[in-house]
Amino acid sequence: MKKELLTLSMGALLMASCGGAQQSNNQETNANESAEVVAQSNSVAFEALAGKWNIVKFGANEVARDSASFIAFDIDSMRMSASAGCNGIGGEISRTGSNADFIAFENVLATQMMCENMQNEAMLLDAVNKTRAFRPEGEKINLVDEKDSVLVVLQK
Repeated sequence: MKKELLTLSMGALLMASCGGAQQSNNQETNANESAEVVAQSNSVAFEALAGKWNIVKFGANEVARDSASFIAFDIDSMRMSASAGCNGIGGEISRTGSNADFIAFENVLATQMMCENMQNEAMLLDAVNKTRAFRPEGEKINLVDEKDSVLVVLQK
């Protein structure tokens, strides 16, 4: 009798644990599917960054229309390049943040020539180092810091 009771108890425990595992697996699957949908819906916005963007503002400061200031995003290789008209800047694009609009630049290198307008050079390098997200705004893209302050406004 004890042996049958023990067998029944073990069977019930095994069935309960399988049911719990199935529920846990379903929850994991649902969570993974939700994350995939979010990633897909936001990947379009990230993909839209591809190409060369002219810098039209550093923060609130307008950049001259004839300026050669730009940031270019190569989404396939996850690299960026930039210039404020004199020095070249390049680095890797990081998307490892917790938000879908997270973007940062890593392993950034820059040439160090003396330029006529070193203020724009310094603002661009500062913006590249502080960028933590991108915000589409109509036909423009804002690169923002961790406090959501606009560092650079870009337009194609």
